Amino acid sequence: MSQQVTIIGGGMIGLVTAYYLTKENYEVTLIDKSEFGMGCSKGNQGWICPAIHEPVPTPGLISSSIKMMLKKGQPPLYINPGKVIQLAPWLWRFMRYCNKKDFF
Repeated sequence: MSQQVTIIGGGMIGLVTAYYLTKENYEVTLIDKSEFGMGCSKGNQGWICPAIHEPVPTPGLISSSIKMMLKKGQPPLYINPGKVIQLAPWLWRFMRYCNKKDFF
């Protein structure tokens, strides 16, 4: 009888973990709130990169983000204007950490 394992999260790490556990004859159940690989792993395109280890809210991120959003064509960063009010509480908290004191 094989051992049973439940993995919560069908992103890159969850899927790879499930794959290797299956190869070791575990019976794996994988649970995700949406389609597998469509959460954070979609946004980072499956990159697991230990070399990129600094926090996202870096000093100067706000000004560079605004510049990115103002680029013509297809900007590398886009926030749907219709969602800004809904995102405002989170954006405000995030922006408060984009400083040298919290970064270092």
